[in-house]
Amino acid sequence: MKKHFSYAAPGILRSKDNRAVRYGLAKAAASKKITKLLPGVYCQSHLENDPLTLAAAALIYNPNFVLLGEIAAKLQFMPDLKPELITAACQSAQFSARQYPKFRFTRASIPDDLKTSWGSGFVTAPEISVFHMSLNDDYSALCEALRRKVVSAESLIKAYQRLPERSSLRNLDCVTKARGNPWSLPELEMQELLSAFGITGWRGNITTKISGRNFILDIAFEEQKVAIEIDSEKYHLNQTAFHEDRSRHNLLTAEGWIVLHITPRAIRRSPKEVIKQVASTLKCRSLQ
Repeated sequence: MKKHFSYAAPGILRSKDNRAVRYGLAKAAASKKITKLLPGVYCQSHLENDPLTLAAAALIYNPNFVLLGEIAAKLQFMPDLKPELITAACQSAQFSARQYPKFRFTRASIPDDLKTSWGSGFVTAPEISVFHMSLNDDYSALCEALRRKVVSAESLIKAYQRLPERSSLRNLDCVTKARGNPWSLPELEMQELLSAFGITGWRGNITTKISGRNFILDIAFEEQKVAIEIDSEKYHLNQTAFHEDRSRHNLLTAEGWIVLHITPRAIRRSPKEVIKQVASTLKCRSLQ
């Protein structure tokens, strides 16, 4: 039997052109001992919902597939992402969604310089992963990719110019949002709020050195030395963050910075009040 199938990846079996082997694997799948993922590609049943197993299975089935969207982002810079579908680009539609519901195959042409090898096939470059996720108004990949420095506004512009279909306004919008260098969705929301009210002169996630330590400021008006820190409960309520935030605030204040602490809820529920606070602070600084 070993001559007719291979362990293509951990937990994955692939049948080859041997009728007896195909029958044996089909029988095992029918009895739930293994799970059929794609034609000739099976996995141990406890792995049937594992994204990495599913991604490997798609590329084992067809090494010319290019993984897209959420699974591509997970493999490169968002390890905690849990995609429900494995999306891959191919030259033509392969199977119906009803037949293989864990996969979605789409027609797309990805330039060679915008994809990279993974497993037995390819995955899109981070820039393309960001573009694909933004098509659904999901800019979390953009923020995380910028935070991890796997993309930049410049690299996104170059990738956009290389795409065969550059007409997508979402992709262009993604490039525009990247110029502010937001590292989280609340930061992006704050940047867009500032822009909507015509407040300029700020930069996102700049590094400033104080007392020999480097501090990254979420949004900074460097000329006025006004910083905006976006404080979310997710990252700022644990004991370590509690003490670090206050030490950081004191050091910045001692260096002449005014630090405004704004929460995501305030941005979403009281945007005009937030803008009023920012504008008043900038005005006070301009009068000094």
